[in-house]
Amino acid sequence: MNSNVKPNADASRTVAPGGNQGPILTVDALEVGFSSGGKGFSIVEGVSFAVNAGRTLAVVGESGSGKSVTSLALLGLLGKLATTRGHAAYRTKDGRIVDLLQLQEKELRSLRGEEISMIFQEPMTALNPVLHIEDQLVEVLHNHQKISQLEARRQALEMLRFVGIPDAERRLRTYPHELSGGMRQRIMIASALMRRPNLLIADEPTTALDVTIQAQILRLLRRLQRSLGMAMIFITHDLGVVGQIADDVVVMYSGRVVETGPVQTVLQAPQHPYTQGLLGSAPRVSADGTPAPLTPIPGIVPSPASPPPGCRFHPRCSQHVEGVCDGIEPKLESVSEIQQVRCVRWQQIAATAEVRHV
Repeated sequence: MNSNVKPNADASRTVAPGGNQGPILTVDALEVGFSSGGKGFSIVEGVSFAVNAGRTLAVVGESGSGKSVTSLALLGLLGKLATTRGHAAYRTKDGRIVDLLQLQEKELRSLRGEEISMIFQEPMTALNPVLHIEDQLVEVLHNHQKISQLEARRQALEMLRFVGIPDAERRLRTYPHELSGGMRQRIMIASALMRRPNLLIADEPTTALDVTIQAQILRLLRRLQRSLGMAMIFITHDLGVVGQIADDVVVMYSGRVVETGPVQTVLQAPQHPYTQGLLGSAPRVSADGTPAPLTPIPGIVPSPASPPPGCRFHPRCSQHVEGVCDGIEPKLESVSEIQQVRCVRWQQIAATAEVRHV
């Protein structure tokens, strides 16, 4: 990991007085590349965002947009074949500012779980199938502190109750396959929160769950966030979920940020055709109470090895594309002080767009 980035001698400097104010994580111009068959290509390009303490940032996009790669890069979990550039300034519990992209593996390992935790996409594969739940939760504690087995078990039991696991004492001695999907997801949340992290990254935590369990997990995450005061990055392809969980949103397409802003602003007045397409393809109810027709986005996300010229969304942009779109590579522009968009025609689109009520 970070094989092309030389560790910075000042990667773990002490924050100045007043440094406890402001974002807990600031990502600046993150780039992630891989190589295949001797040819290199970018998966993530120029991604920048900030996450404040106690707030949730949703990162939204279809599969292949670069959402999960972004989060894995921040934690150094992409392996040696990946190269990363850019900066990711993180404020630790003791007030230091560290650049996650400049840290050595040993330093990153000390932060994972203790400072920054992650809930992975599929709990059945993320949990070890041959270990009891107790063993997996206790391992998190032993990785970061010297603690007796009895005390570790007590804390694991307390955390299971904290995330709403019924009959928690018995669940400690079960295997993952003995639990329902919703229960396994709660176990994953419990594992991620064992050390009360400053920042939680939740990668599609509700995708494999039915609607009822999904709503329960979202309510649980909101409650735990308020209780612990932590920041959260919530990765999803579902803009309907975003409105329920997030304060701010970053929309990604083909490895780039195409729109960003407060969640209500982006959902009510989306400026990028891709954001509008995601909203149009999500189930919703019309003003008269009947289901609104779905408008799917044609085509698929382009391969990162051969992206289209100009705007990367233009081959799928059926309503707003013009000749200029395949010749100009758009930059991220400010729509207002709180909203940005990457589209050369956003002003014309905004003039005719309807305001959505969410």
